[in-house]
Order: sequence, then structure tokens, then C-alpha cells
Amino acid sequence: MFDQKELILQCLAGNRKAEKQLFDSYSPLFFGICMRYAESEAEAEDMLISGFTKIFSRLESYRGAGSFEAWMKNVMVNNAVDWLRTHPRTTRLEAFPDDDSLNLSDVSEFSDASWQLEKEDIVKAIRSLPMPHRSIFNLYAIEGFAHKEIAQMLEMSESTVRVYFSKAKKYLQEMFKDYREDGKLGRTC
Repeated sequence: MFDQKELILQCLAGNRKAEKQLFDSYSPLFFGICMRYAESEAEAEDMLISGFTKIFSRLESYRGAGSFEAWMKNVMVNNAVDWLRTHPRTTRLEAFPDDDSLNLSDVSEFSDASWQLEKEDIVKAIRSLPMPHRSIFNLYAIEGFAHKEIAQMLEMSESTVRVYFSKAKKYLQEMFKDYREDGKLGRTC
């Protein structure tokens, strides 16, 4: 077993054992990230392999500033976004007309903490969002990207990203509302 610094050096040297250790150590975490963007487990596995390929090919660009895990996570998230852009489907990132007349002010933040959801219920609710709502919700609410950054990543206007995010929040609020009322996760999208 290599420590992190030695693991990076060994991976840079092409040591297959070190590469396997890195993959085995981080693949469960990164598979979860891929599942947030993929439409199936098989697609998430493909994203994961593609992401690790990019991690290994760009490893020399990691300069030791900041967390290595955070650097890899950034590569994996960007890989997932690239995947969505290069593997189009009708349900993915399709054009959405800009409509500046939409009133988004009626969408409140999730602030009701008087009820509890299990982690599995939250994941299930987010996974039930249609694309691209799910991708945009994940990028903004979970990964922490700004609307402007997401718009650039997905090659959409910022207002389009805001509309998709707003609709995703509305879907989730409806599902969680049903949960509060009867203890079961509400309808899926």
C-alpha cells in the first residue's frame, strides 16, 4: 500500500498496481457522482472509466495545491458534464426556450426542517428528475457551481439554467410535500 504522495508518483510512473489502488480507493465515491448524472448504472460505469482515464492522463497537472480528492472530483464532474454533452439523447440537455417572462420568485428555498428524509429517499427523488433538470440541480445544489458556470459548461444561457433549476426544485418540493403528508415519497417526474 502506498501513501497518497507515493501513490501519485507511482501512478505517474505507470505502475499498474498503484493505478489499481487509486481506482479501488476512489471508485465507490466517484461512481456515486457518476450515478447523479447517468441514466443507468451501465452508463455511470462508462462515465467512471472515462473519468479515471482522464484523471490518469492529467495526473501530471496536479501540483499538490489543495486536496487530491477534490482535484479528482473536479475532473470526474467535468467528465460527467462532457459525457452529457457528447452523448446526446432527446431527454438530455435539449434546447429550452429562454423565457425571461417566467416568474421564478414564487419558488422558495428548501427551508422546512421539521421533517426528516432518509438519504436513500433524497437520492431517489433527485434521480427521478428528468434530464437536464437533474444535471443542473446536481451541478448547482450538490457540486456548488454557479448558474453562470453551469451555463458555460452546458453551453446554455444562464436564464435557461435558472429555469431548469427552478423546475427541478418545484418537482422536488412536490415530492417532499407528499412525503411530509403521508410518509411516502411523492410522485416521480
